[in-house]
Amino acid sequence: MKKDMRLYLGMMFLILAFILPIFGFLVPLFDFPTAVTATLIGLFTLGGPELMMILAVICLGKRAIIHFKKRICKIFKRKMVIKGVSKFRHYFGLILLFGSGIPLYLNAYFIHLMPEDKLDRYYILLSADVVFILSFFILGKDFWEKFKNLFVWKLPSKN
Repeated sequence: MKKDMRLYLGMMFLILAFILPIFGFLVPLFDFPTAVTATLIGLFTLGGPELMMILAVICLGKRAIIHFKKRICKIFKRKMVIKGVSKFRHYFGLILLFGSGIPLYLNAYFIHLMPEDKLDRYYILLSADVVFILSFFILGKDFWEKFKNLFVWKLPSKN
């Protein structure tokens, strides 16, 4: 595996995707105005982890993901079997991927449907972030490649 800027950038984004929600817990400890506190918590829990995961997928690519998967399997002393994802697992992953956006949408446009307690609302939104990140792992490597290709510009071939 080539250790280049893409690898380090992708790893940084991947680590940030998991760390950003933790910073949301630390924001209330500072003496910021209420609006700034709410904005920072929203950025650290609602959009930040998703954006970091997408950027990590774009930067790392297929070879790096397979490399890390092999190393994790080696730690747990399991043989890595690369196979396709079943139809059920694919659709289940898609449901999780798109379903994780529902609490965000409700919180933005239908706040009255969310719990009034800010801590409960925070936990719901945090769990939506975790489900979003997990959905990429459930969908598997083929989905990662398809997703990465959304960001690759190619001229159409002339037939």
